[in-house]
Amino acid sequence: YYNLGVLLWERGLCSRAIDALSKVDGTDVYAQTAMDHLGDCYLKRNQVQQAGNLYKRFLTVAPNDPRAITGMARCYAMTGDLERARSMLEPIVNPTQSVYPPAYMALGEVQFAMGDIDQAIESFTDVSRYPGYERDALMRLAEMYRQKGDIDAAIATLETARNYFPPTDTTVPN
Repeated sequence: YYNLGVLLWERGLCSRAIDALSKVDGTDVYAQTAMDHLGDCYLKRNQVQQAGNLYKRFLTVAPNDPRAITGMARCYAMTGDLERARSMLEPIVNPTQSVYPPAYMALGEVQFAMGDIDQAIESFTDVSRYPGYERDALMRLAEMYRQKGDIDAAIATLETARNYFPPTDTTVPN
């Protein structure tokens, strides 16, 4: 169930991933990864209550795990408790420690929702340097620049983001 659930999650097939990952039990490293992916799927489906319950359980098993903290912060952000989400995320986005890029993404979203566009730009700029996160971070960064009124920076950022789309993606013109 773990392997199947992770593969389905990687493909973005959350309804099927939920079925598989919810059958993974325990508290070991695999169960923790399953909890993180399962919570992410719940959040993508706007099932915030289920995600919150899951991340609370994850936090009891691993209170310092950045995946659990980030997931719980995302739940708070989705329910409008932006200040609580921000206070959870800020301590774990310290670049002098090991970096967990999804925490930067979540913090950038919270900062943006709170109207702190300059801080959001900084967070998305930071995470855009990590392999696998470039495209999504740059797309959000372009939106931040657009919101700020810096259209030239938005265009330049989108041009850079084009480099991170698969060559077969038909939504990106050549």
